[in-house]
Amino acid sequence: MVCFTAITGGDGIAGAQMAGVKASASEPSSETGHVGQPGSLILLVRANPETTSEMIRNTLRMGAQQAGCSYFAIEVREVLPQTIDELEALVRDLSSSAGGARQVIAREFRLEQKPGPRPVWKFVLTNAPNQILTALEVFYGESGAQGVQYEAVSLKAGADLQDCLVAISVSNGIYHFYSNPAKPPPQAFTLHLRNAEGQDHKVAGKFPVVDKCYLIHLRGFSGDRAKLFEVVKDSAKVADPFTDLREHSNVTLSFGSVRTQSVGPGETIAGLELVVGVPGLPNRWVGRVWMLFPLTAEQFSQHQKAIDGLKNPLEELPDYIRNEQRSSGTAEAVAKNPEPRWYELTPSGTGLFETRIKLVDSSAEYATLHSKLPKVYRILVWEFEDSTNPQIRSAISVTVEGASRPYKVEELARWRELIEERKNLSDGQ
Repeated sequence: MVCFTAITGGDGIAGAQMAGVKASASEPSSETGHVGQPGSLILLVRANPETTSEMIRNTLRMGAQQAGCSYFAIEVREVLPQTIDELEALVRDLSSSAGGARQVIAREFRLEQKPGPRPVWKFVLTNAPNQILTALEVFYGESGAQGVQYEAVSLKAGADLQDCLVAISVSNGIYHFYSNPAKPPPQAFTLHLRNAEGQDHKVAGKFPVVDKCYLIHLRGFSGDRAKLFEVVKDSAKVADPFTDLREHSNVTLSFGSVRTQSVGPGETIAGLELVVGVPGLPNRWVGRVWMLFPLTAEQFSQHQKAIDGLKNPLEELPDYIRNEQRSSGTAEAVAKNPEPRWYELTPSGTGLFETRIKLVDSSAEYATLHSKLPKVYRILVWEFEDSTNPQIRSAISVTVEGASRPYKVEELARWRELIEERKNLSDGQ
C-alpha cells in the first residue's frame, strides 16, 4: 500500500507540505493506520529554511516513543524542492508550480533558482548586451547586515563553484551566483549595472525564500501511523511539531521504465552491452568523464605510472587520453579485443555521465569473457571544458584516500556477478 500525507501552513517543521509513502509487509488498518509487521515509512517533508535534519529526526523519535511505535533507524537527507513539487502536483491534481515561485521578475532583470543539490541563482539582464553586471552585492542574515560584494568572473578550469559570481554569457546577460553552503541563506542583493555608455547604476532586490526539503525513511517501522502523526503535530508533546497533517490513502506509486536510454549510477548489462553511469563531481563544472577499461591489476598499475609520469598531468591528461584513444583504433567487442581503451562518458541531463560498451557479439561469448576477465578495474578522469572555448580543458583533481590526483582507480565490484549472471542465462538457453 502507498499513501501520501500533506502538511501545510504553520511555523513548525513542515512550514509547507509533507508527503509520506508507506510500504510494509502487512497492510495497515484502513481506519487506524496500524502496521503490525515491520515495514518502511517514507516521508517527503518541505520545511522552513531554519529547520535542520536533526530537528526532524528528534521530532519523529519523540513522537514514535509516545505513540508506541518502533523502528530500526530514522534516515533523513535533503532533496531538491522539485522532488516534492512534482509528487504534490500529482496528489493534489495541481500544476507543478505547487511549491511556490522561486523567481523574481523586475524591469531590468529576472532572477530564478536553478535546480541542483544546493541553491544556484541565475540572473538574466533584460537589456543585455547593452548592459553588463559588474558586481553583485549580497546581504546575508538580518536586515542592516553588511553586504558581501562579488565581481563577475569567467569560469576557470577546476573552479570551486561556491561563493562566487560567474559570467555565463555576457552578451546574453546570464550570470550565475553560487552561494556558499557554510553561510546562511542570502536575503537581499544589489546589482551593480553598467550601460553601453559606461554609466553605472544600482538595482536592489530580495532573494525568494526557498524551503528546505527532506526525504525521511523510518526503516523497520511498526505501530499506529495515525497515532504517530497526531503526536508529532502536538506542540505539548514534541519540541518542533509538524502542522496540519492530511492523509491521502487512495494513491499507488510505482516505478518503471520503457526502453530507457539513461541509466543510474553504477553498471549493469543490457543485452550485449555494459551500461555505465558515473556521477559528476560536487561543486565542479564537468564537461565529460573518461574511463579506461577494462584493466587487469597489472595493467592499471602500468597506466597509473604512465599518467603519474606526465610533467603536468592536469593540463596534459586530456590530450594524452585523446592520443591514446586514436591509437587504439576502432572499438571492438571486449570479448574479441580485451585490450584497455579510453571511453568517453557524456552528460545524460540527470547529473550522470553515461556510455554503453559492447562486451560480446553474441550471448554465447559471455563464457569466454568470464574466463578472460574474472576481475576488472578502471581509471576514471573527470574533465573540465570551457563552455565558450572547447580548446580550454583540463583534468579535475579528485581526492582519493587523502591524496589529490587527476584520476581515480577502482575495481568494478559487480563485474563478476554481472558476467556470471549472463553466462548462466546463456548456458540455460
